[in-house]
Amino acid sequence: MLSPAGAEEFVRAVRGVKDQIERRDDTEQIAARLRLEMAAWEEETRRLLEGLGSGGASSEAIPALLRLDELCRADAVVRSRLAAVEAGLEELGPEIEDARRELARRGHDREELLREAGAEDEAGYLMRLEAFEERKDLLRTIAEADARLRERTGHGAAAFLDELAAGEVDVWQGQLEQAQRLLATLREESIELVKRQGDVERRLRELEESADVVALETSLQGLRTELEDALRDWRVASLASTLVRETLSRFTRERQPFVLAEASEMFGKVTGGRYERILPSAEEDGLVLVTGEGKTKLPEHLSRGAMEQLYLCLRLGLAEEFSRRTESIPLVMDDVLVNFDEERRRITAELLAGFSRRHQVLLFTCHRDVVELLREIDPGVHVVTMSEGR
Repeated sequence: MLSPAGAEEFVRAVRGVKDQIERRDDTEQIAARLRLEMAAWEEETRRLLEGLGSGGASSEAIPALLRLDELCRADAVVRSRLAAVEAGLEELGPEIEDARRELARRGHDREELLREAGAEDEAGYLMRLEAFEERKDLLRTIAEADARLRERTGHGAAAFLDELAAGEVDVWQGQLEQAQRLLATLREESIELVKRQGDVERRLRELEESADVVALETSLQGLRTELEDALRDWRVASLASTLVRETLSRFTRERQPFVLAEASEMFGKVTGGRYERILPSAEEDGLVLVTGEGKTKLPEHLSRGAMEQLYLCLRLGLAEEFSRRTESIPLVMDDVLVNFDEERRRITAELLAGFSRRHQVLLFTCHRDVVELLREIDPGVHVVTMSEGR
């Protein structure tokens, strides 16, 4: 069977042979026409010569002779052309025969090619040839797609087809239906969310255009300030609680009895005799406060102010005990009086003034009333202004 390229070459060869035969046929037609013209001239010449030989020359004889002369000249030209045509036919004879044989052979090949291709004529063969080329392109595309699929998944299309053929179609169908229902639900939710977003955006625009926005922002700022103050207070209370627990833990192991004795005396003064003693609890690192009525109370049940006072008394008791064992150390405090009421603030300030006679006390404050209170209790207090207060 011929290849597509060979088939195209065969078609071109057949067309070349047909062109040669058509040129031969045209040449033969020209030769036949020339022969007819020559025969007509010969007949006209005989008629004229017969008229002259019979003595019947007239005034028409001379023009006829002139015309005959022209015809003779033309006849010579025609005969020359005819001789050339015949010579050309003789030269083309072998080629024509070869062409006929080649045409017959090519015709046989053509029929064989059409039969193998399953086509009735040349147009059908060309149509099938075009389909064959398209099929090659499709096969190449399929191969490239299969290679990409194998590169990405490690399996070719055949493996997926086998899996589809042996797979549980009913299960897959159920999963597909479930996914479709989920997709429909998600679409409905998406539409609802879009509507809600539109409502929120519209409400937001209304709020932005409303005259209450400034008032709301002012109120919000106030709430934020209150929240920051509450958070700061919580941090202070939380830090105080942590420090108390750490202090109690350390002195439970070290000089707890002496420290608690000093702290109990100070705490009793600060609270106006409401609490008489500070004792270690049965739990590890714990304390128990004994009231004037003999009742007990845990430190975590104290108010914020009482908790800070307890921590301050423990700290002063530690300093007293430490000074007995070694040199006195300075105490640095920052606004320890601001969370006390007026009575307890004065009592605590008097306690600090007495403590400062035995120890160096550095008290930082940004409140002028605290400074004035300390000056009132101890006129000899040394005040250093670091910057202008508010």
